[in-house]
Amino acid sequence: MSRKNLGRGVEIGGTPYTVKIENYWPDFRIQDGKTGSVTDRPNNPAVLVTIRGRGVPATETASNPHGTGTEFNVTGARPRCRHPGPMC
Repeated sequence: MSRKNLGRGVEIGGTPYTVKIENYWPDFRIQDGKTGSVTDRPNNPAVLVTIRGRGVPATETASNPHGTGTEFNVTGARPRCRHPGPMC
């Protein structure tokens, strides 16, 4: 990996998001609770990335009209099924 990309935000094509590589470890290890690299060789490479953007939240119920059975509305009650049937 080229270290010239560290800390530089790059647009993710076709999306409202950017990604920034915060850190890179060619031979990643956690020792004494601290991240580091034990060698400069890419034996166990790892990156820390930040993804930023203005996405629009989507709910599972948008693609599943019956819901997952775990979501609740603002009153704390289970939402009513829009298409009654065996899945509700």
